[in-house]
Amino acid sequence: MSKLILHRSVCSFGIIVGIFVVATCVSAQDVSKAAIQKVINSLSDYQDVPSSIACKATVSQAEKIICADPLLLLMEKLDTMAAIYAVENGTKRELSHNRRTVMEYSLLKTIRKLKSADAIRRAYIENTNDSLGGESPYYVNEDK
Repeated sequence: MSKLILHRSVCSFGIIVGIFVVATCVSAQDVSKAAIQKVINSLSDYQDVPSSIACKATVSQAEKIICADPLLLLMEKLDTMAAIYAVENGTKRELSHNRRTVMEYSLLKTIRKLKSADAIRRAYIENTNDSLGGESPYYVNEDK
């Protein structure tokens, strides 16, 4: 399965028997804040993971965009928690849940280069899906 990013959506697509292409897309607007919060709550061992963004001291236009948008703030929180979760699961070692660790493993360096809310949403959706797979609120089960 491969991913294709379209305007406002992240799409997964696959070729079946070399002829047909099946695509599944999801955008942040398709996911409720409640669904994102539910996944945040389910990551109970990661509630102490700090945000990657200090809204009182933003250093990029992207951070200002995120801090002004409650949905993007929620997406950032989930993505940062999911990144730490993925590293811990992948390495089978516990990391310190502190700002230094977050800055090392979060998507912030990439996010700071983005210029629009849509681009930021797409980056969070793709990265959270990579970190959480089927547990991501943006994940689309193609077997249904």
